[in-house]
Amino acid sequence: MIVTGIKKASRGKCLIEFDEDISLLLSLRAVQDKGILTGEEIDEAALEELIEYSDLCEAKNRALRLLNQRAYSERRLKEKLCEHCDEHIADQTVKEMRRLGLVDDEKYAAALAEELSQYRGYAVFRIVAELVKRGVSRDIAENAAEELEMSDKENIKRLIKGRFAKYTDSGNDGRELTDALSRLGYSYSDIICALREYIEE
Repeated sequence: MIVTGIKKASRGKCLIEFDEDISLLLSLRAVQDKGILTGEEIDEAALEELIEYSDLCEAKNRALRLLNQRAYSERRLKEKLCEHCDEHIADQTVKEMRRLGLVDDEKYAAALAEELSQYRGYAVFRIVAELVKRGVSRDIAENAAEELEMSDKENIKRLIKGRFAKYTDSGNDGRELTDALSRLGYSYSDIICALREYIEE
């Protein structure tokens, strides 16, 4: 096939027209990198290579946009990319983001574990479950939870003194407090132990 025209389109793309009344919308970056010019003849193998490279360029751009909005685990990022491209393209893209230091499951898990502990008051059990839900492997999730500065019992006492102080009124039988802490993933034994220590302080 002979390239009969190259027209810039929106969002970093361009329309390539061929003599066989065929046109393709491809990544402008891919066309420039491959040095495609009007009048050039492209065989089927070269065209397939160009299309795949264009898909890869698009996937990298999409990954950068996603990561600019918030952090992702490798698995979650791949799932998002697979909504728009083939799995092997998503794999290559995630690998490139990892090489650039833009995705790192251990750093992601450590930062998210700290946030879930400090700001949401989650117990270690629930933190691990949340990290796994967001695409982090269980081993990395458990390691991140183990590295937290505050233990479950310390976190319970912090919550009792702060957010859940209203449940410690003399007219409260303690059930609401226990239920609230249980919803955050704390075990009954840790709740009772922390309550005893809180009362004795």
